[in-house]
Amino acid sequence: MKKALVVLTILLSLFAGVAIASANSGSAIIPHYQAYVNEQFRYYTWVYLSNITDQDINVEVILYKRDGTILFDTDNNISGYYLSNYNENLPNATLSFTLGPNSFGKFGISSYDHHDIATTAGYGIIKWEQDSKAVHGLVAQAIGFLVLKSNPVHPQLSIPINNGLPF
Repeated sequence: MKKALVVLTILLSLFAGVAIASANSGSAIIPHYQAYVNEQFRYYTWVYLSNITDQDINVEVILYKRDGTILFDTDNNISGYYLSNYNENLPNATLSFTLGPNSFGKFGISSYDHHDIATTAGYGIIKWEQDSKAVHGLVAQAIGFLVLKSNPVHPQLSIPINNGLPF
């Protein structure tokens, strides 16, 4: 009986240690993104992220195309703003970057191919890691924008990420 209690105590300690060790990362799904262009307008998606902690946070984004393959930025269709350590040359992800403490950043997905009406579309995953014990690190939201050649930018579609909740 004592051996069983000792084994149970050790197992519970190990599981608690795993839960504590994994508390400094998180992920969320970008349920949809799309970007296309024709002669009258251009449509693109911006993803906005806020670091809700008081330490740097490392972020990796994997965007999947309609066919399930990873979208790599081979033709400069992805751009980031207010992000440090920005990197688009990754073997298994679309981009990575660092967000400073309590800061905001964004990346956009656009298309410049005039021959295919829906050149870029799919979903994505946002992953973050941090050297802290933060349970939640990011809040994110995506917005689809329509730019008419004759008019200014018009927001068209709000794309909730994690229902607007921290992750």
